[in-house]
Amino acid sequence: MYKKYFKRILDITVSITFIIALSPFIFLIGITNAIVIKGNPFFFQERVGKGLKVYKIIKFRTMIPTSKKVNCETWSHGDVEFTAIGELLRRWSIDELPTLWNVLLGQMSLIGPRPLLESHVLEYRQCDYARHNIRPGITGLAQINGRNSLTWEKRYDYDLSYVSTYSFKMDIFIILKTIAVVLGQDGHNPNGDLKRADKNAL
Repeated sequence: MYKKYFKRILDITVSITFIIALSPFIFLIGITNAIVIKGNPFFFQERVGKGLKVYKIIKFRTMIPTSKKVNCETWSHGDVEFTAIGELLRRWSIDELPTLWNVLLGQMSLIGPRPLLESHVLEYRQCDYARHNIRPGITGLAQINGRNSLTWEKRYDYDLSYVSTYSFKMDIFIILKTIAVVLGQDGHNPNGDLKRADKNAL
């Protein structure tokens, strides 16, 4: 019953509650980010969701193109660097707050496998496609067991374990553990997944 109905009810209830409660903070971050970037404070990117359906994820932008050749990262779409507040937003996962809209729209869930680029899907093992049997999540088992310090194979293994065993009790545990992990900065890498070959997964 939880998997069929209540998980979605939980997603809608929590996302609406957080969007309303945090709206002044989200607005402030948006305005500040727009001033720092001098442009659109949001980042949109196509990700692969449930049933391999592609959608656009929305996050606060944390990096911008740069012509600097020192302290920059080379991505598939050019050289980039953190904005003045970008690393802070990434460190405390504040850049993820707009993703609550994706949850509300039914493109994502609060808990589930992290949504990835299509280029990642092309590198899947056959078993990894089961990650897309459910909606992708803002956080999940991999995020509370090492975040982006884990290898991709280990992350996928955690995701597959979640897909086959998730429950209301597990989701509540993951939400509470996620708060502890973010506050403790466990497994945090300021450059996220930039070590990956395509260097394009934010």
